[in-house]
Amino acid sequence: MKKYFIIIFLLVSYFSFSQKFKNKYLDINNNEITEREFHKQKDYKVNYPIFIQYDSLKTGILVRRKNIGKLDKIELNQLKEYLTKLSNEKINSNKVIVLNYLSSTPITPYFGEKSHWSIFKQDYLRDLNKIPNIQQIWVNNPDNQNLEYFHSDRIKWVEDSDRIIEKLFFPFEFEFGSFVVINSNGNYISYYAEYGKKNVIDFTKECLKLK
Repeated sequence: MKKYFIIIFLLVSYFSFSQKFKNKYLDINNNEITEREFHKQKDYKVNYPIFIQYDSLKTGILVRRKNIGKLDKIELNQLKEYLTKLSNEKINSNKVIVLNYLSSTPITPYFGEKSHWSIFKQDYLRDLNKIPNIQQIWVNNPDNQNLEYFHSDRIKWVEDSDRIIEKLFFPFEFEFGSFVVINSNGNYISYYAEYGKKNVIDFTKECLKLK
């Protein structure tokens, strides 16, 4: 009999503990939806699921992967000054800026084997620079110092030391990183989570057309 009391006590404790936690789900427009709708609407081509835990509330959010926006003149000039400071390269007014941003996660252990991510292949920059007036910069989150895995022997990473790029374009943390393309008028297209060479080139061409 004592054994059954213990089992009942454990079950009651488990359910009481579970009820203290609440789950909430949001679609790409920040509208609250059910868990079933959340999983049904999940589409990695369009959105990316992230989960944020705050006290007893766990929120699942479908984040739109492709985002289009515009920096005002002050923001654009401040960004160019910041990038010039980081890279020691002047950002000309007619340039289209491409920032490949490496997030803080994952902290990948380095055992001599380097990333096979397609953007690190030599044809990426070769094909990107076929588009006129491109200025591409590799940027890493300050929390990611494990740059050997990401080919720091031949890639010049610059650290987003003041987190300005993170604050402007990347409010959420995604595995490996994201990228953003900014044209000379301040129009930009950002794309969240892992991507390939084709994504960058296609969105760069699209961004050139934004007025």
